[in-house]
Amino acid sequence: MCSLLFTNASFDDELSFKGGSLHQHLFRHFVPLQLHFLSCILAQKETPLLAIRPNSQYYLHLQKQGLHPPPYALLEGEFPSSSLSSWGASAHLYAWAQEKNISYEIPSLDIVRMIHSKTFVCKHTQRLPGSRILSCIEELQDLWRTKQELFVLKTPLSSSGRGHLFMKKQEHLFQAQALLQKEGSLIAEPWMQRILDFSTQWWIPKQGTPTYLGATLCYNTERGMYKGSFAGEESFLFGPYLSHLEEHLRHAQLLVNLVQNLGFFGHLGLDAFIYICPQTRMHILQPIVEINARKTMGLVALQLYRRYANNSPCLSIQYHLHKEEQGLLPTSAHMQGSSPIKFTSQLILEHIFTDTAKNHYFPFAFNYTTR
Repeated sequence: MCSLLFTNASFDDELSFKGGSLHQHLFRHFVPLQLHFLSCILAQKETPLLAIRPNSQYYLHLQKQGLHPPPYALLEGEFPSSSLSSWGASAHLYAWAQEKNISYEIPSLDIVRMIHSKTFVCKHTQRLPGSRILSCIEELQDLWRTKQELFVLKTPLSSSGRGHLFMKKQEHLFQAQALLQKEGSLIAEPWMQRILDFSTQWWIPKQGTPTYLGATLCYNTERGMYKGSFAGEESFLFGPYLSHLEEHLRHAQLLVNLVQNLGFFGHLGLDAFIYICPQTRMHILQPIVEINARKTMGLVALQLYRRYANNSPCLSIQYHLHKEEQGLLPTSAHMQGSSPIKFTSQLILEHIFTDTAKNHYFPFAFNYTTR
């Protein structure tokens, strides 16, 4: 049986905006379209399944970097006796698989949407002090009148900093009111001085015991936009904060068990952070701040580290504007009868050795001044 791998990096878009088609969600922005080529670097025994052809030099670039991806296939092909796995559960992929007579098993999308929501996190995990769920304009106005610090408002299905609104000025209140009317609820959290963002990756089978896959550090902008991940030996990555990771894992195991009992199966990513308490200045763990009911870039970093570490204790992947053509993603893609689509960002992999880390990355110098 042929195993296909499709990276529907438009997963979050599908959850937020129902309707449309797989291509419409994938082509809405260049980022998910470019990231869907992750299948080419993640596939091992699978066949990377693509919606569009990468530029002709792409596989040669990967081979020069020591990566040897399997030949890819396109969505319009025929795949008898095949199975499909994906970045996250997709109704569009399910319909495509049904049409092609391909095996594709996913949990209920209602359960996926519920678990992926920040409202679920607030209800089933330890909340950040002062955070609350807003469900009406009066609650929002009360927050505005009583707040003594900066708050960030998050939509239930926001991801990687998108959908966040910071309440600083009066006009932000009007924006928040419109956003609340559109979304039905918002999550309000005080903006903390964060010193370490990290995530853990899990595999939840339909039946059986969930598996902890590993932890990565996250590199985010001040507003929470994802920039990159660091994977490596946990003692090396976390240093003096290793006990905070262990505490997170105790909370995470309970949540993972709950999620499995609700009927979810597949990949799951749990985000957490360590912040400075405003009153005591102690370093405090926020055990879980976000659930990603799909694969994540942290998982990508873990898989690349385990396959291409080359004796380095850590590697980083960073996705940003970059002119480098030797990254992990194609610089352009082609649709028959159309002009090439050019990408301006790139996913850059860097091996980090102890002497480099000491001087440039650790202890935790790569942020933690940026928040």
